[in-house]
Amino acid sequence: MATVAGLFVSPGRKSGRSEPRERVLAIESQGFEGCAHGNPPRREVLFASKEHLDAVGVEPGATRENVTVEGMDVQAWPVGQRVKVGEALFEITMVCDPCQRMDELRSGLRLLLEDRRGMLAHVVEGGEVAVGDEINLEDGGGSDPTGLTPHSGSPATYEDHVFLALVRSRVEPAVELLDLEAGFVQQTQPLGCRQPVEAERRFGVAGTHRERERTRALVPDRPFEDPRLPLEPAVVRLGDVFGAGGEDVEDERPVALEQAAGGA
Repeated sequence: MATVAGLFVSPGRKSGRSEPRERVLAIESQGFEGCAHGNPPRREVLFASKEHLDAVGVEPGATRENVTVEGMDVQAWPVGQRVKVGEALFEITMVCDPCQRMDELRSGLRLLLEDRRGMLAHVVEGGEVAVGDEINLEDGGGSDPTGLTPHSGSPATYEDHVFLALVRSRVEPAVELLDLEAGFVQQTQPLGCRQPVEAERRFGVAGTHRERERTRALVPDRPFEDPRLPLEPAVVRLGDVFGAGGEDVEDERPVALEQAAGGA
């Protein structure tokens, strides 16, 4: 049977003080009366196991827990578990991870308190809680009052030594783009002076413009510098023909003996 071994309240935040109480009033959706560490709706009351504190050599209340539980491993309580203590009803909301303040109590204590720091709870129904009250787990626990999952994935252990991995924090899904924008390597070059007459290709390959496109190779558009390689036949100019004579050559004497047609 699990019982309340100690009750503690902190009179001020960052005061480093944890004052013991024989009985205390749990206020619905707030926490313990007179405790400055209550932070609704998920961090109102902190439960810690006395066996865990004894294992690391820490006195009850030193880690600023509100309820020291004897006879039960509070790390085994799943999120959503409802716990009846005295007149009050609590609901487990999340794992309490040790912070750097534990090292201020004793060097290395933060590491030793991993998976031993305790469980945070929300006050579902207010009422008086006293040292020695019996602690009972109720079936049919509700959901987390904030609708969130616990922020830590620390493993928990049941009394029969079966390990249970608590649910980790929710991971938001990737946001789907509304516009199918091109990625960095898919962006095309700016149009510049070109007209978008063709579908722009990806990966920086620009479309062509036939009228404004520069030639990709040297194409001759004038005579070569070497006169021996003209593109066109040389032009015959006046005076290029020597031995000028009449255009009518019928009356001129033949240069050599003529041979009659047909070989006669």
